[in-house]
Amino acid sequence: MCTKSMMASQGKQVVMLASGTVVAVAAAIFVQYARGIIRRKSREKLEQHIDDYISLEDLGALALHAPQVNLRRSAEQVVLDRAARPQYFSHILKCCLNNDDEESVLKSITVLCVILKNVNFKELPDERKILSVLGTCFMRSIHQQKYKKQCKDVFLKQRVQSRLAGVMFDIICDMDERKMMLIWETEGILATILNEMQTTESKEVMRYCLFIVHQLCLCDGLVPELVESDCVPIICGMVVNYWGDTVIQRIGLQMLVLIINTQGIDEKKILAEIASHNVVMHAVVCLKSEENVLVYWAVALLHEFAVNEVLRDNICKLPYLMKSLQKALYGGQAGLQRLVLRVICFLALRNEPFKLEVLACNRILSRIPICLSSGDKDVVHWALVLTHDLAMIGKAAVEMLLSSCDGILQAMTPLANSPDSVLVRLLAETLWFLLLL
Repeated sequence: MCTKSMMASQGKQVVMLASGTVVAVAAAIFVQYARGIIRRKSREKLEQHIDDYISLEDLGALALHAPQVNLRRSAEQVVLDRAARPQYFSHILKCCLNNDDEESVLKSITVLCVILKNVNFKELPDERKILSVLGTCFMRSIHQQKYKKQCKDVFLKQRVQSRLAGVMFDIICDMDERKMMLIWETEGILATILNEMQTTESKEVMRYCLFIVHQLCLCDGLVPELVESDCVPIICGMVVNYWGDTVIQRIGLQMLVLIINTQGIDEKKILAEIASHNVVMHAVVCLKSEENVLVYWAVALLHEFAVNEVLRDNICKLPYLMKSLQKALYGGQAGLQRLVLRVICFLALRNEPFKLEVLACNRILSRIPICLSSGDKDVVHWALVLTHDLAMIGKAAVEMLLSSCDGILQAMTPLANSPDSVLVRLLAETLWFLLLL
């Protein structure tokens, strides 16, 4: 009994010692952590205090003439951070809209653009006002705003226009809310940007304007306004006039496809307008390009014409169409192959002469078994639809399919196990045509 009481007493002492040790260690860790926070905050305040006491003249000298690159960059960043403070930044915005000295205004705009390029835009006050100032400054630079003292440096004006367009693009990129702010807060900015796309002598300004319009096309809420501003003929002109520039052509074709597929837009009206600018022929030629993205958007535009039954007969009669389609079918990934097969199927719909052209193209026929075995659901489906429609022509067509499509029956056999009832029914009909006719 005595032994048990001694053991219990010793156990309590051990627990108390352990608890005291844990509390002491926790307290030490907390003190160390608290000291770290206090030191860090104190250091930040001290650094900020030191930064504030360095004159702009000294910072400018360091940014321009310091022997170490890191020191120059640090000085530049301190100047930018200081300029981005609300009391200074609001003054810069006012200077950008001054009507007295044009050269001073251009320098203020340059400062604004540099700040916006190097500072987190979300941390700046009043996004709406900043976008409005950028849009207004861009319009004034284009429309030759009158100043009491004009700037004679034409190249400085072009550089400022380029900076403004570049900053606007950076700010609105992938941000629909900012896109709408830019267009709705600055009256006339959309018309100015569209006009500069086709009239400016500066390639850099033209490209940035093109990139901005491309971003606007990605925002469904702005597409109707773009259409009302006659953006379609302007984009078509860019595609046709900048032949050989794959970036402009790729973006132009993509914008046209985006506009056509926007809800509430009259697709057939837009397609007729596109066709009137000879863009369809350029799209067919683009199918021969080595750049897969350009080929994809060229096929996508042809797909819209085929699906909406706009000028289908005219497209079928275009020279080299079949050769261009077969090249795209051979060189593309699954997404492109699906589009090419859909284009062929819709162009062949109720069009016997075109079906005969497809049957005469051995390279397209020889690709069908590969597409049937691809494993991609959509590619398989449209390859089977094409085979079905060609086999329906008759015995001669079936013989051409079986002779040109090496291994087509072997490629179709595994499809019988597909859970897709539509595909199985289509397969059954196709096999009936192939085996019984």
